[in-house]
Amino acid sequence: MANIGQPKVNAPQPVPDKAIFSYPTPIITDTIVREVHDTYGQPYVPLAYGTRYNDVEHTSFTISLPDHQLAYQGPAPGDPSGRMVQRIWVNPRANSDSYNYSQKYADEDPDYPIIVRTKVVKRLEYEPLPPLTPDAENPDNLLVSQEMLNQTDPPEINSLYVTIVEVYERIPGPVVTTGDFDTELNMMVYTDRQSVLSTNEADPSTNPLILELRETPRSKYTKARITSYLTDLPASKVEYRDGRYPFPTLLFDIVTTVVELTTGRSEVQVEYDDRAAPTAPAKFRVTTSFHDEPPPEVDVYVLGIQDISFRGISYQLGINNVLSDEITTEVQFVADDRYGDLDEGKTFAATTPSATEYQDEIIGTYKIVGATIDRWRGAIWTKIVTEVYMI
Repeated sequence: MANIGQPKVNAPQPVPDKAIFSYPTPIITDTIVREVHDTYGQPYVPLAYGTRYNDVEHTSFTISLPDHQLAYQGPAPGDPSGRMVQRIWVNPRANSDSYNYSQKYADEDPDYPIIVRTKVVKRLEYEPLPPLTPDAENPDNLLVSQEMLNQTDPPEINSLYVTIVEVYERIPGPVVTTGDFDTELNMMVYTDRQSVLSTNEADPSTNPLILELRETPRSKYTKARITSYLTDLPASKVEYRDGRYPFPTLLFDIVTTVVELTTGRSEVQVEYDDRAAPTAPAKFRVTTSFHDEPPPEVDVYVLGIQDISFRGISYQLGINNVLSDEITTEVQFVADDRYGDLDEGKTFAATTPSATEYQDEIIGTYKIVGATIDRWRGAIWTKIVTEVYMI
C-alpha cells in the first residue's frame, strides 16, 4: 500500500571518483573497484583499457591501487543526466586454485574425482598449460582439457580478462566392469573399460583368458582401453553328427577248393569268408575343449587295411581295402591234364587290427579319427577331437 502523505525519498547519488569495492573471490585482495566520473562542463575523453588506476587523477579521493587496471567505461547506471561515466578497475586474481574448482566423479567413483577449474585471467597474458600438467592442489589429477571462453563474471571486465576452464582427471581412471552372457560358450563374458595415458602399453599376458583388447583415443594424450575376458575356461562341449566313413571289409578266411570238372581235369574254386563294408551312415562324436596353453597332440586311430592279391597259375585272388586275419591259401594238382603236378598258394599276414580283433574288440566303440589343435581367441587354444562309432 502506498505511503500517502509521506515525502518522496530520492535514492542517494554516487559520489564522483569515489572507489566502491566489491570482492568477487574468497581472496579479499581480489577486488573490483567501481567509480563514477563526472564529465560536467567538458566532454569525456575515453581512457585506454589497461590504464592503471594510479595513473589517473581521481579528484579529492586519493587512494593507491597500483595493480588495478581499467577494464570497462560506460554510462553510469541510474544517471538521468547522462553526464556520469562508470569506470571499473580490476586487479589480477591471486591464488585462484584454492577456490575456483568444482568437482564430479569419474563413473561415480569417489576415489576418482574430476576437478574442473574456472579461472579469470588476463587475456594477453594467458598461455595454455602443457597437457597432462598435474593439478596444483591434487597432483594425482592430470590436465586433460582446457578452454578459453570470451566471457567473465562480471561481464564488463572481458575487455581485459577471459575465463579459462581446465579439467583435471586421475589417470588411469577407474575400471568399470560389465558382463554379458554368451549363449555359445554358456558362460559370462566380462568387459573392463578404463581411461589410460596414450603412452601406456597394454600387456595381454597378464590375463591368459583375454578374448579381445582394443583401444580408442579420447584425445592425443589419453585413450580408452576396453578388455573382454573370461574368468574361467569354457567347459568342454560334445556334439554328435552323422556322416560318411570308410568302414572296412572284414576278411576272415579264403577257402580254395580243387574241383574236378572232367576226368583228368580240375579247376580251383575260391570262396571268401568275409563281412562286407557297412553302407549305413557313420555317427561322429565331436568334443571341443579349451586350454590356456597349447594342448598335447592326439594320436589318431588308423586301420591297417591291406589289399589281398595273388595271381597264380591255377587261380587268382583280388580283394581291396580289407582287414584280415592271417590267411594261407594252397592248392595241389596231380597229373592234371592242364596243370600237371602243381602245388601253389600264398600266405597273407594279419592286419592291425585283424578282422577277428576288429569284430570282437573294435565294433561298438568310439575311435579317434581326427584332431585339430588351434589358437581360438587371444591366448586360448581349442582341441577339437572327432571320433567315429565303429560298426
